[in-house]
Amino acid sequence: MPVTRKDYAAMIDAVSEIDKARLAAYIDGEGTIYINVATGLHGRHKTPQYRLSVVISNTDHRLMNWLKSTFDGSVYYVKYEKSKHLGKKPIMRWQMNERMAETLLKACLPYMIMKKAQAEVGLSFMSLKLSREIRVRDGRGRIIQMPLTDAEIAKRHAMKLEIERLNKSTGLEIAS
Repeated sequence: MPVTRKDYAAMIDAVSEIDKARLAAYIDGEGTIYINVATGLHGRHKTPQYRLSVVISNTDHRLMNWLKSTFDGSVYYVKYEKSKHLGKKPIMRWQMNERMAETLLKACLPYMIMKKAQAEVGLSFMSLKLSREIRVRDGRGRIIQMPLTDAEIAKRHAMKLEIERLNKSTGLEIAS
């Protein structure tokens, strides 16, 4: 049975501060924060769909089990071409999307070091996304989803590009 957003927020509030700090460290060292865009316009979606994700990749199933049992999310194996990875351990990924990712980033933001800027952009992205009135009633009283404006698409895309830029930075700048 899926967890509601309210229940998930309460679940994360109950997680120890040590585990939130551990999650922050794993995101910093083994993870990534990104905004994905589905550009194929199909069905009821007439504009690109932007989506926040947090992913941690690793080869140790114990980490994946801990992430899943402590924070929920999805765990899956990464498909790769066998000839290029002979003798290598299988890679697993743990992933959270959208509002659950937002809840996690808020919870572990104080403990982040390397990916703090990406987390802040991701949180700003979700704030922008959730502040938008996305549904209205048509003339018949049916609820319809409003397509994104060009300005909204541009803002979301700028945030996507900013996270990509931050993910590519080396972090070689030394504080004096």
